[in-house]
Amino acid sequence: MTRFSRMSRIIGQFVRDERGSITLEFVLWLPFLLFWVIFSLAVFLAMDNRYDAAKATYTISDVVSRFKENLTRDRLVELQLLMHQLLPNSTQGMMRLSSVEFDQGAYTVQWTACFGGDAVLGTNVPPMTDDQIPLNLVPAFMDDKDTVIVTETFTPYFPISDFWVPSSLAWQIGVVTRPRFVAKIDLDDDLQDALDNCRFAPPET
Repeated sequence: MTRFSRMSRIIGQFVRDERGSITLEFVLWLPFLLFWVIFSLAVFLAMDNRYDAAKATYTISDVVSRFKENLTRDRLVELQLLMHQLLPNSTQGMMRLSSVEFDQGAYTVQWTACFGGDAVLGTNVPPMTDDQIPLNLVPAFMDDKDTVIVTETFTPYFPISDFWVPSSLAWQIGVVTRPRFVAKIDLDDDLQDALDNCRFAPPET
């Protein structure tokens, strides 16, 4: 056997040898699989956090709708504590409560009260104005002088990495409920005096 034929036989065996092909394919696909798993986890955690924010907003809105008296400073403090218990990240977020009245075919904001930090939008959330009323949430049919309570939460989300999800992401959830036991929920006079451009700063806990 000549040296050339021996070399040809070795090359032929190498070409026909399929051992290690699965390992090679796995190494090639591994980065894509890892990327997909981590990306899916990041999106799942973000959506799960948004779902928690929505549940907390519905819970707070339901609590407010059951008030039988005016909204006082103590009750606003209790709502802040409830929000922080339901959403740990809400300590850097904000909540805004607004009363909207329907009269003669138009919706008007009766009052707005909000509390929380300014980490979400960079500035304090301003009072709700008539042109900011979420018409997609308020009932389509209301009698004159009927009112609803608009509960809005602004909650920041801190992802596992800003490579997958923007680090400046914040959930803004809005819920509209009718007062259950009274026709209208007003602000207490002391709370009205304590508001600064709708913002109330409860004592530190």
